[in-house]
Amino acid sequence: MIRGIYTAVKAPVLSSHEAFVRRWRLHGGRSMAAEHFWSPIAHYVQGDTILDSDAFPGTDEEIGGVGDIWWQDEEAYGSTRDAADSPEVWADGAETIDHALSRYIIGRDVAIRSCDIPAAIGVWLLHSFDAVKGPADWSAALLEAVERIPAVSIHIGKVINDEWQYDLYMELGFNDLKAASAAFRTVTDLT
Repeated sequence: MIRGIYTAVKAPVLSSHEAFVRRWRLHGGRSMAAEHFWSPIAHYVQGDTILDSDAFPGTDEEIGGVGDIWWQDEEAYGSTRDAADSPEVWADGAETIDHALSRYIIGRDVAIRSCDIPAAIGVWLLHSFDAVKGPADWSAALLEAVERIPAVSIHIGKVINDEWQYDLYMELGFNDLKAASAAFRTVTDLT
């Protein structure tokens, strides 16, 4: 599975988080109307950020949402990327998202624990390697610790695009905010 995750920072013309969410929903609908762009996509979720620094300390409050797109393979991903109607989708997105501040990663997704119904709350962690030390140790011990977290779903992936600084991502799905907050704190301590 090829997975695209993007952290969406609201465009400067939008006055508030609420204005961003309304405009982002319109953008999602317009994207779905672009047949050649949309048809290769297997799964898509738009997630609004929870602006709660007590529950999720150290998070970037500039991020208004997270987009999560899945393709069956690299060919399907390429079809979306190269679709003839993509310029309209990207232009519409520019009225919603500040592309210069947003981050887009494409990765090879591995489901550690999967669920047919998406969890109510997703926690995404984007990890970058230290250039001096090399790849971080996402060892069996770390994966074992993550597997003990009471998440509904756990996905980990190796980033395959190199235009941004992230190397790995982890997505944990939960059905309540308290469990998501506790796991967020645990995982950030581990990594």
